[in-house]
Amino acid sequence: MKKLVILSIFCLLLTPTSGVQAESSIINNHMSNSNVNQYIIINCPDDNCINWVTELVTQEQTTASVEEVEVVDGETESASEEESDVVDESEVLDDEVDDSFDVEDETETIDDDETDDLSDLEDETDVFEDEEEEEDEVIVNEKDVRINEIMSAPETGENEWIELYNSTDQVIDLEDWILEEGVGQRTTLFGLIAPHGYLVFDKSGLNNGGDLIELKDKEGRVIDQVIYGDWPESSVDAPEKGNSLILVAENYQETETITKGTVNILQQTQEEVVVEEEAEESDEEEQVDDPATESSDEETVIEEEEVTDTQEVEVEQEVVVSYQYSEQVRINELVPNPEGSDDSEWIELYNYGIEDLDLLGWSIEDAAEKNYLINESLIVSSDGYVVLRREQTGISLNNSNETVFLKDPDGQVIDEFNYEKSKEAQSWSYFEDGWQMTEKLTQSAENELPDLQIASLIAAKSVLTDYYQPIEVLETKTLEKNTKVQVQGQVTALPGIFSKTNFYINGSQVYSSKSTFPDLAEGDVVQIRGKVSESSGEKRINISSESDILILENKELSDPLVISSTEVGEELEGLFVQIEGELIEKDGSSIYLSDEQGEVVLYLKKGAGIDGGLHKVGDRLRVKAIIAQVNEKYRLMPRSNGDIENLTWLETPIVGQLGENQQIVSSNKQFVTVSILVGFLFSLVIGLAYLFRKKVKDYLLKLKSYKLRFNVN
Repeated sequence: MKKLVILSIFCLLLTPTSGVQAESSIINNHMSNSNVNQYIIINCPDDNCINWVTELVTQEQTTASVEEVEVVDGETESASEEESDVVDESEVLDDEVDDSFDVEDETETIDDDETDDLSDLEDETDVFEDEEEEEDEVIVNEKDVRINEIMSAPETGENEWIELYNSTDQVIDLEDWILEEGVGQRTTLFGLIAPHGYLVFDKSGLNNGGDLIELKDKEGRVIDQVIYGDWPESSVDAPEKGNSLILVAENYQETETITKGTVNILQQTQEEVVVEEEAEESDEEEQVDDPATESSDEETVIEEEEVTDTQEVEVEQEVVVSYQYSEQVRINELVPNPEGSDDSEWIELYNYGIEDLDLLGWSIEDAAEKNYLINESLIVSSDGYVVLRREQTGISLNNSNETVFLKDPDGQVIDEFNYEKSKEAQSWSYFEDGWQMTEKLTQSAENELPDLQIASLIAAKSVLTDYYQPIEVLETKTLEKNTKVQVQGQVTALPGIFSKTNFYINGSQVYSSKSTFPDLAEGDVVQIRGKVSESSGEKRINISSESDILILENKELSDPLVISSTEVGEELEGLFVQIEGELIEKDGSSIYLSDEQGEVVLYLKKGAGIDGGLHKVGDRLRVKAIIAQVNEKYRLMPRSNGDIENLTWLETPIVGQLGENQQIVSSNKQFVTVSILVGFLFSLVIGLAYLFRKKVKDYLLKLKSYKLRFNVN
């Protein structure tokens, strides 16, 4: 019976073990000031254990800074010796079985077949893993990973370091990324950074006085950079010893609270002046005569203490920054070309919300990306105004071709206004029906229309309904800006997909600076009244309120217009289209598609939630999208993952299936279950044959004897 058990163990060792999860344990320790999870795998028979633990680290341990896999050699060697002993005993058993009915030959044949099958399975697994790695490629855009905190001048005995922050909702692999200083010194990075997580890297050699720090991905693209101190083009002073630089609302500031690996806290020492009354002292200076001094002809200098009326006392105050957010604040009026000196330029903001708003952390930015951060509390009351002057912001508005952005503390654009020209001593002012130039400057007050415009409106009041000219949607591209129109179209892209301030009907973008729209559904047929405007070269319809949109009916969305790459242009701008081609290049949020006629660019907007990593170069795609214009270029914008159909997958299906979360579900577990069952049945047959070998032999002898007797008779 003992030999039977040993033979069964030997046979089980021949069973394919691909996909069997090895036992493991996690050890927490500390290495380079970071938490590290080490996975120790015992008795791992092949590379699948490594693959298994890698998947575990990716899915369940994404908060760890570094994942290290360590195989225990001692345990493996011990297991190998035990396996060797089993093989030796099995060889003895094979000899005994050979004496009875040549089981060994059959076993060796099965061994060879099993080994060949296992080798083929490993090759297939390697191919599948290569495909899976390509499918899991993550597209990283500029500023997806931020240089979040810098310790360039630590206390004596401590290390310099840089903290990175992942601002996305996906795990990002930093393997072969680089932190590069202005003098060219490089530090190669590694590890996975979790969604909205932090990683800290030691970085010796940072200049205390100032430096340039660039974060580059493995392709060499600059993802983020910081310039501080006395380095050219710096925007922030170098921190004092023991302080760090932190990222606050798209700007870097010095803080006394070090938040290594956690959320930044802005803390600055503020000086308070404490006035203390002191006793009056005589204005007369006492003369001291020393006979000894006089006799030696030496002068004695008597030091007098200076009497001050005030003392400066440093008081440390911890300031935990708390920001306020609103979508009901806008750029209301601006003067880019004032009379006389341009130093008197100003920008007015208006809060049309029902609550007061603190603009701390908000910012104003122009087309040249000159940014002014409001770094102190600035309250704008409900239905109130605040005026930001050039001498305060440092922003010089162009007299022509300028864009002004209002951003919240997270850097999101809440409002923007662009103009092509301006007139001296006039302001650009916001009105319900759009922006207009007026000679009536109204700082911190309601905007006023020019007198001529008021007279026109009064004269045209009786025919106001005829003012909005009914036209076809595509005709808006041929009209001058500020032309009032009325159009009908079918909703093809809802608000919030490409921007919270716009949506698309089939043929045009519809824009609202207030982001106020009725409850729309894809396929709704709507009537829209508004004014023709333009943004980045793309004509659109600008509405002033939700009432400018009337829902006529709801129906199924019409099929997209099938086009080729050469048809992408001004004539089809704003249309819902379909194109088919081969994916030839991926660059950040852009995917380049080629058909027989040429190339087009697919742009994956963040709000669409499209995972570009699902598709790889060489795949053939069928794409539904909206044609949009950015300056002189045109691009196609898919609305969701469902708008991109991978034809390569249909032609050559991959192993497994795609679930709702777009992850490949392998059928490897079913294969493992079948393999174990076959191995068990094989072991059972061999064991039973060995156990009853004498009875089987006697039975065969009796059968042979009966056969001989039959032949004699």
